[in-house]
Amino acid sequence: MPLLKYYCDYCEKQFQDTPAARKRHLQGVQHQRAKALYYQNSSSSSSFLPGGTIRDSMGISLGNLPPSLKPPPEGGYPPLPFIDWYEIRVAVEKGAHMFFVPTSK
Repeated sequence: MPLLKYYCDYCEKQFQDTPAARKRHLQGVQHQRAKALYYQNSSSSSSFLPGGTIRDSMGISLGNLPPSLKPPPEGGYPPLPFIDWYEIRVAVEKGAHMFFVPTSK
C-alpha cells in the first residue's frame, strides 16, 4: 500500500504523511517562519478604505455583504424584548383576536 503525501500550503513542500513526519514538519523552524510570513502578508494585504468600504487583497469590495454576513455593530445588537407567553396565552383563551399587546411590568 503506497504511503500518502502531505502538502504544506505554508511551505509549499510535500512529504510522506505519517504522524511522526507531520509532527516533525509542523514543529520545524522553516514551517514556523513560513506560517508567520503567510499570516503577516495576509493581514497587511486587506485594506480599509475611506467611506467604510473594506477591500480584500484582490480588491473585491466587502461593503455590499448581506446582513447575515456583516459583523455585528460596535456596541452589539440591542436586547430582544421580553415576551410573557403565559399572559398572551391567557388573553387568547379569553377571546383576544389577532393582535395583542402585552402590558409592561
